[in-house]
Amino acid sequence: MPYLSYTGFTKYETCPQAYYQEYILGQRPDIEDARNFFTGNALHKLLEDYIHNKDDDPQWIIDNAEPYWHEEVEVQPLIKWRNDDDADELLGKMIKWSKSLAGLVVEAKIKPEQWQTELKIDSPVNLFGTTVKMGGRVDLLRKKENGDVIFFDLKGSENRSIMKLDQIVWYSTVLGVYLDDMTQPRAGGYILPGFNEIKLYEVSDKNKMSLLRRVHKAFQGIKQQKWDAPIGGCKDFWCIVHGRGAQPTLENKNGIITLGG
Repeated sequence: MPYLSYTGFTKYETCPQAYYQEYILGQRPDIEDARNFFTGNALHKLLEDYIHNKDDDPQWIIDNAEPYWHEEVEVQPLIKWRNDDDADELLGKMIKWSKSLAGLVVEAKIKPEQWQTELKIDSPVNLFGTTVKMGGRVDLLRKKENGDVIFFDLKGSENRSIMKLDQIVWYSTVLGVYLDDMTQPRAGGYILPGFNEIKLYEVSDKNKMSLLRRVHKAFQGIKQQKWDAPIGGCKDFWCIVHGRGAQPTLENKNGIITLGG
């Protein structure tokens, strides 16, 4: 069954050639510099274990931030530190985020015994007569006593550009299929320790239908092997235009050299 995750979908929409290089040809290396993402990974594991422990004590998040960060460092095959102070600065960020996360857990009334974590929700979806699978993994989900569902995605980042409503719409749509109830979830959003904020959205049917039309178009493009990069290239590392835009070329026409591309 044709499959797309949210990340793969956004990759294809942004640059089909980048999608082709990464997802079809498998050009991503086995080992990559983990410097820019391992601190966020440590924060996710910290929250996941907090929920699994079923102990309603947000101070545990703060107390365990440093050991979780060090454990994540130890399992990474490659981290390219920027300078001598880089590790200490990232550890400081982890501790700061953990304090913010503990406060947001209290603000959102997240009780470990009421929530599920790291829920895989891959589900088949019929798009205009073709069945495909839309994938996702929800960081936090709660089903209330009245049957209403709410979910959160944790973002260990200080980059607002990665916090897109599209992702919440994606998860809301797939969750509706997964739960066999398209009136659910009632709301979903982001927990943002880097900004000490919570963003919560109610997703409309109009949002979902708009997304599904785009998803259908992406699946059709992949099926038809449409891998053209955007005009001028894109900024994705995997684009064959090297993510830097089209490179200039020298053209010789009637003895006159011009700058092309």
